Amino acid sequence: MFDIEMRGDSYRPGYPAVGDGWRDIVETAIARVAAASTGHDVRIEQIKQKFGSLRIYWTCADGVPQDVSLNLEEAVARAEARSECTCETCRSPGRLYTTGSWDATSCPEHARGEPVPVRPGFENLHIVRVVVDGEVRVVACRRYDRDTDTFVDVDPAILGGVEE
Repeated sequence: MFDIEMRGDSYRPGYPAVGDGWRDIVETAIARVAAASTGHDVRIEQIKQKFGSLRIYWTCADGVPQDVSLNLEEAVARAEARSECTCETCRSPGRLYTTGSWDATSCPEHARGEPVPVRPGFENLHIVRVVVDGEVRVVACRRYDRDTDTFVDVDPAILGGVEE
């Protein structure tokens, strides 16, 4: 799943460069991706921290059916959402902090910089948008529940015309 080909050579890069607090998130995500991709040549292209949360990029050379793709995307979305509320250093509940040039999800003990303000009611909110006929539309609005590691559907009307 981690084989990468570059300039005709195949190699397997080392463990992703994320903090120890996210190690179990990455391991769980990889297990979920592996389970969802059974019978398909899915490759993990990259795992990294970006804008204070985990990012996981995958590809499949032969393509995957829509139901498999949805399961893969759900595995990735759950990992990314969990990282957004988990301290990258120690695995405790956390939130996004910024130093102005660097964002990180941290608990208060490991935080550097200032907490990034979140509009009340928008905590752990994940908005899925698509472009339809040239217009951006909200197709899903879900809140991540850290205790159950699940998403809960939320009425997009709570956005009040403001998409953050």
